Amino acid sequence: MPTTAREFDLNPHPRILPMLGEINLVQWRCIAELVDNSVDAFLVAKRAGTPAPAPEVNISIPTTDDPTSKVTVRDNGAGMNQQTLESAVKAGWTGNDPINNLGMFGMGFNIATARLGTVTRVWTTRDGDPEWFGVEVNFETLIRQRHFKTPMLTRPKNDSHEHGTEVSVERLK
Repeated sequence: MPTTAREFDLNPHPRILPMLGEINLVQWRCIAELVDNSVDAFLVAKRAGTPAPAPEVNISIPTTDDPTSKVTVRDNGAGMNQQTLESAVKAGWTGNDPINNLGMFGMGFNIATARLGTVTRVWTTRDGDPEWFGVEVNFETLIRQRHFKTPMLTRPKNDSHEHGTEVSVERLK
């Protein structure tokens, strides 16, 4: 009797992302995970022979408990292409070698951002790209639509040589 090829769809329900935010991780460690990602990008560029001339990571944290408050981590690293950005925000993905990079596990980004808030936007651009492109991870939207598909966002770029990545987390916990 021949075997028929069948498959199971093991894509998790979008409720998994907010549940990651229930992992007990103090907020400063969440921000440190986002900074680690920026530092890792600088290290990768340096090892590739294209170091950032003046590596910089800017962190913006709210000082008041306001509904519009957000946490932002922005670097002037090389930025990502669209495929790398898509992979970087997927739960469980990692492009890191845990020996030579600070971030130790692929879930770090997802846990950190879910622990901080319920809406995350990631914007990135590379030298020569015509615009910034990004993605929004909004737990309420993902749960309501019952899948992980989300549109690619774009915004204008003032200088074609601008490069880097910006992660902002809103609707803070």
